[in-house]
Amino acid sequence: MISIQSHFAWATLSLCASILVQPESAISAERNSDGTAESISRISETERPNTNAKDLIVQANTPIQIINSDIRSTATGFTLNLQTANGEPLQAVTSESGNTLTIDIQNAQIQQAIDRRNPVLGIASIEIINQSANQVRITIVGIDGVPTGAIATTQTGFTIGVVAPEPEEEVVVTAQKRPEPAQDTPISLTVIERQTLEDAQINSLQGIAN
Repeated sequence: MISIQSHFAWATLSLCASILVQPESAISAERNSDGTAESISRISETERPNTNAKDLIVQANTPIQIINSDIRSTATGFTLNLQTANGEPLQAVTSESGNTLTIDIQNAQIQQAIDRRNPVLGIASIEIINQSANQVRITIVGIDGVPTGAIATTQTGFTIGVVAPEPEEEVVVTAQKRPEPAQDTPISLTVIERQTLEDAQINSLQGIAN
């Protein structure tokens, strides 16, 4: 009885050992119910996403490429359309100083700078440059004041609607001097009775003036 149990235990251990040491190729496929082989991808063969911290930081800091810009005049100013390479959204910050409207776009680069002089009525210049390695600056200078801008995100980048400042209305007043006859010039007369002059003891023009 003891020998049978020992033989069974030895056979069980041998079977387990053979399963543990079998090569990966032995478990790379399974059989379907109809007997055909079905391939099973090993974990080592599965494509894994890039989780390297250094690579992820590089991807996050890669500037968005602005590949096209389009300026179109409107009844009140102009619109500036910026198109990115893959339709990424752009983040912008605006500021004003004097007659200048400045728009800074973060994490972006423009492929071709722009410098336009007197592009539309009321606007002195439009300039778009790479301010740094990851920032684009748009500078819009008004003639009679600072322009106003509104930014709207589009499917391919964003659009800036700019309204040119209106010139201040000037009122010019002119005067012309010409001679007029004395009888045609309106005057105001005051009549003083003689009794009033005597009572006031006024006997000269100087006294009347006083």
